[in-house]
Amino acid sequence: MILNITSRAKTGITLAGIICAAVVGLFRYITGPELAFSIIYLFPILTVTWFAGRKPGMLIAFISAGSWLIADFLIIKNFSSPYIPVINEFFRLIVFVLITYSVSKLKTSLEKQAHLALTDDLTQIDNHRAFFQAAERELSRTSRKPRPLSVAYLDIDNFKNVNDTLGHKYGDRVLVLVASTLKQNMRAMDVVARIGGDEFVVMFPETDAVSARIVGDKLLTKLKDLGDQHNPSLTFSIGVVTFNTGLITVDEIIGAADTLMYSVKKESKNNVAYQVVDSIH
Repeated sequence: MILNITSRAKTGITLAGIICAAVVGLFRYITGPELAFSIIYLFPILTVTWFAGRKPGMLIAFISAGSWLIADFLIIKNFSSPYIPVINEFFRLIVFVLITYSVSKLKTSLEKQAHLALTDDLTQIDNHRAFFQAAERELSRTSRKPRPLSVAYLDIDNFKNVNDTLGHKYGDRVLVLVASTLKQNMRAMDVVARIGGDEFVVMFPETDAVSARIVGDKLLTKLKDLGDQHNPSLTFSIGVVTFNTGLITVDEIIGAADTLMYSVKKESKNNVAYQVVDSIH
């Protein structure tokens, strides 16, 4: 699992890695030349590289090779050539650096894969899976400490006609513009996702009915401005539901907001409707 770690935590991990590398060098000095501890250096190197990054990992790699070299000079007095320990540690350093680089590349690759698995390819906002994960986390917090949660479900009216008359390339551009508009007008804590072809959902944690109405009206205004700028035929139907109960599931909050959105689509389109839910059951 890929973890998000603060800068302070990374600094602490790096310092712990430095201490660990120094301790391994000390054991090398205490136990003498007959026992080899170089493989133990991999523990701080791998740990620091994985959790703190490539540069701190490289630092530990150099410190590890350096501490081993110092120990060799202290416990082995007579080398056939003074360059032998330096050459030995140079090749050991190469191994440490290659391991650090490989682990760093592996983590970067895993992070990219994790990002792609949770990101909509076209709009680069969260996808259906990412929204479900974020919503489940929020509902878990809400169940422990009750607080309002609002969800907006948005659909582009007659989007199929847009694709049929203006082409799918134009339709894709519209989807990207809508996603960008949603993202730009949300708080950092809000979750914006595309969960269907032309359907988007936004989750507003800790947002009551009054605040949800304000943000919903603002959202519709911004989307109408988007339509006026690019294509007056673009309209939007939005359903915003505020939940004052923690006894709900992700399917229930999406279902309620989706149902409300479709009521807008049937009645008028290009509008937003609001609902407050105190209990699902």
